[in-house]
Amino acid sequence: MAAGSKPGEHRGGRKPGTPNKASAAREAEVAASGVTPLEVMLANMRFHHRHAEELLELLSAAEGPEAKIQILGEASRHRRMAQDCAKDAANYVHPKLASVQHGGDPDNPLNAVTDADRAQVILAVLAENPKMLDHILKQLT
Repeated sequence: MAAGSKPGEHRGGRKPGTPNKASAAREAEVAASGVTPLEVMLANMRFHHRHAEELLELLSAAEGPEAKIQILGEASRHRRMAQDCAKDAANYVHPKLASVQHGGDPDNPLNAVTDADRAQVILAVLAENPKMLDHILKQLT
C-alpha cells in the first residue's frame, strides 16, 4: 500500500476501459485491414434482410402453392440469418443495461418491505376472512 493511501484505494495504472498494448495493437491491425468484424456482421445482416424483403415482394406474383411455399421458405431462411447476424452485432451497437440491485435498497421502497410488514398484511387478511384461517389450518394438519 502506498503511503497516504487507504485500504482498497487504487492508484496509478490504466483507467478502466483502456486497452492494454496487445489489445490496442490488435484493434489497430483490424482497423488497418479495412473491414472490422462489426462491419461484416452488419453487411451480412443487411444482405439477408434485403433478400428476404425481395422474396416477399415476389410472393404475390408466384403461381401455385408450391412456388409460394418455396419462396416463403427461402424468405424465412434469409430472415433467420439476418436475425442471427443482428444478434451478433447487437452487443457492439446497443449498450447492455446495467443490472440493478433492489434488495434492502432504502431508495427502493418496493423491496424495503420487512417480514414484520408481511406478517401484518397476512394478519389483516385473516381478520377480514376468518374462514380462511380454518382452511389454512386444515391444510397444515
